[in-house]
Amino acid sequence: MTHRVGPKGQVVIPKDLRDALGIEPG
Repeated sequence: MTHRVGPKGQVVIPKDLRDALGIEPG
């Protein structure tokens, strides 16, 4: 499970993982 920090400092979750969890970043 890999996370990276976006330009606004939020945690960016890979789209495939996000879809699997059924969540959206924010």
